[in-house]
Amino acid sequence: WQKTLLIPPRKKGASKETKTQWKNRLIAKAQSLYPAAFTGLNKGQSAAIADAVLMIEYGRRLRNF
Repeated sequence: WQKTLLIPPRKKGASKETKTQWKNRLIAKAQSLYPAAFTGLNKGQSAAIADAVLMIEYGRRLRNF
């Protein structure tokens, strides 16, 4: 689903990306798609909502809605 949403894979090796950096990148992508969904949320809530928003967007694109 990440490839469909044009999200590059988590960086590994010498330029390793931490889990926090990875989650922040996913949150940023989700916020760019649905900014209103993140109004008034704290960081923990944003991470949970980001996963859901990105998976919903993936399904939407698969079904061409």
